[in-house]
Amino acid sequence: MSTNDLTIDTQSLPVPEQVLSQPLDRVVELARVWWSGDQPEMIIRPAAQDPKLMGMVLADLAWHFSNAYAAGPGLDQKDSLDRILEGWKDGHKFREDAKPGGNA
Repeated sequence: MSTNDLTIDTQSLPVPEQVLSQPLDRVVELARVWWSGDQPEMIIRPAAQDPKLMGMVLADLAWHFSNAYAAGPGLDQKDSLDRILEGWKDGHKFREDAKPGGNA
């Protein structure tokens, strides 16, 4: 695909089949995250009653990303997860240092 063929639609991920098979009253999109230039851009929906659920979602996301990185050359799953966790810590430090209250 050339850069002339790039559109937001061609850069977007598809909706998972498992989601399409659920009744719509049991489905909610929680986040859209894009890498834009040198930073993430996102829209979130805090739909869970208990924020602890989001921690579980983020942990599952990190696990899936570590497996995806391990499928490529250079890193195994544990090394990938360690790097993700290192980035987690760095990201928290950046937000805490950026502005009072961590709202950079």
